[in-house]
Amino acid sequence: MKLNTFGRTTRRPTTFTAVLRTLLGFLLIGTAVYMLVSTHITHMDCTKEVTGIVESIEEKKYSSRSSTRPVPHYRPVIVYEYNGASYSVTGYFEKNNYFTQGQEITVMIDPDHPGDYYLPDYGSTWYLYIIIMFGAGFMVFGLLTFKNLHGQST
Repeated sequence: MKLNTFGRTTRRPTTFTAVLRTLLGFLLIGTAVYMLVSTHITHMDCTKEVTGIVESIEEKKYSSRSSTRPVPHYRPVIVYEYNGASYSVTGYFEKNNYFTQGQEITVMIDPDHPGDYYLPDYGSTWYLYIIIMFGAGFMVFGLLTFKNLHGQST
């Protein structure tokens, strides 16, 4: 048994932990890449620009561990028309309210499926790249652990 700098015993990593770290890395990377690709496909399909109007803003309060009182989150209800039909879509709940009732916003829709849309001025995918970096870190850490456990095989 080995003692670490705090005087506690340390356990040697096992093959299971090495495999688990590697799989977690693959899972994080795979999920983020899937989300990036599906977002890209949605953006490719949504080629028609229409003007939407924020019909209303829904509010929901969420409790968190860091706050003693519920924190309000907001999402817009957006209506737009295409080829004489009216569509109503609902955004995601977010802490910040980026919309005002009656506000006109750009909505990109799929002309073949007008209910499929995205808001080009709102939302981002930067967080997916951070998830990919964490996944790569887990994967590399797991592979290095596995290599240290079982030696170098050539």
